[in-house]
Amino acid sequence: MRRPLAKPIGFIIFLVIPMIVFANMAHADPLVTMTSSSAHCYVGQELKLKILITDEDTINRVGWDGRILYDPDYFSFQDISAKDLNPVESAFAFNTPDPGRIIVINYNMQLNTMSGQGVIAEAVFIPRRVGYSVIELQNFTFSDSTASRIPVILDPGLALSIEEQNPADMDGDNDIDGTDLSLFAKAYEEGNPPVHLDFFADNFPQQAE
Repeated sequence: MRRPLAKPIGFIIFLVIPMIVFANMAHADPLVTMTSSSAHCYVGQELKLKILITDEDTINRVGWDGRILYDPDYFSFQDISAKDLNPVESAFAFNTPDPGRIIVINYNMQLNTMSGQGVIAEAVFIPRRVGYSVIELQNFTFSDSTASRIPVILDPGLALSIEEQNPADMDGDNDIDGTDLSLFAKAYEEGNPPVHLDFFADNFPQQAE
């Protein structure tokens, strides 16, 4: 009578599963994503979005290109610039062929390379109206010095809630505090307060006391 194979099979599974997990981790691709300091932004107030590589390093990267899509009814595009995580003396350019679409490219003609993760670009927008909208990344590709593609995972976009800024937020930091009270007092003394004193006292009594 043969002995049951439960123990040998269990031992094999015990060895194989960690090997599979390790192999998947070793071959994980970098993630290209977009972040902001908050999921909330305010009409008329500058919004900075960082495009970055995270999770895993890109290796020997020479250049990259991609598109950013946004709704021009909700956002006004201001500028985009390359950041530190690009090879030295890289050429950076962008084009806005039509409202709602930005094409960006970064490449080093001397084939200088860079590895790692971090911020590759920063885009600046001004929210135009109250609502909810998404700014998307599309078709981002990375290449090495042999013009071979570097695999990455692309996070499709960032959902943002657009709100009206509180008129008592004098310094625009989205927090009502003593600084706002000081700025209000100065504006009040100069005869040009942005809101009436009663509004400030009724809505933020802890600061007005």
